[in-house]
Amino acid sequence: MSAARRRGIEIGTIRARALKADDFHRFDRLIALDRYNYETLLSRCPGNQGYKIHLLMHFAPEWNTMEVADPYGGGAELFEQAFDRIEAAARGLLVVVKEEWLPAAGRAEAR
Repeated sequence: MSAARRRGIEIGTIRARALKADDFHRFDRLIALDRYNYETLLSRCPGNQGYKIHLLMHFAPEWNTMEVADPYGGGAELFEQAFDRIEAAARGLLVVVKEEWLPAAGRAEAR
């Protein structure tokens, strides 16, 4: 948590939860940090919902990696690197949401 705290991010109350079958209908997108979780999402995904699943690092091509390595059990440097990757990809994801996904959603609603 200290890597997050140094960046002004409070994560102390955030908890992971298991994927639920209705998540594919409740959420517009499901973002995985690594290939294992990406493949798990794909394997549990209803046939017509696969377009919703993405690897987070897809939105940060400048990093030349498709995964955020799990820093658990590593030193502070691994947590810093994970946060660096997540922040870079989040910025790229925000651009895609604003420039592509939101306009596309608006077009779909207009139909």
